[in-house]
Amino acid sequence: MISRDWVCLQFVRIALIGAAVFWTAVADLGARDGCKDWTVLENCRLIVNSANDGDSFHVSAGTNEYIFRLYLVDAPETDEMTPGRLVQQAKYFGITVPQAIEVGRAAKEFTREKLSEPFTVFTRMSTTDSKPCHPD
Repeated sequence: MISRDWVCLQFVRIALIGAAVFWTAVADLGARDGCKDWTVLENCRLIVNSANDGDSFHVSAGTNEYIFRLYLVDAPETDEMTPGRLVQQAKYFGITVPQAIEVGRAAKEFTREKLSEPFTVFTRMSTTDSKPCHPD
């Protein structure tokens, strides 16, 4: 069994990287003249959805619903539905597949907790392939 401290440490690492990316994006947003390329959605709320995880989630903003994926964040999968992907993630982090699932579940819970209150999204509304390519 993986220790809770280890899971917390790994998730904090992922969260810090995500926070750094977020703040870099915010700084970039304020610094560039092309701010009109960005859309700001205020008072967003997390929509409960079984597909939500640590790096993608369903959100409502006003009367619209969106699925957002975090740039440069890859939280491990939360179940064994994509075994090949889990093996890649476990290999990357130097952990076992069950540990990767545990970290993925911790990331999902972290995201749910952090987005439990209304929040603001800064987005360019670009689309992404739902099955990204992840090199080894």
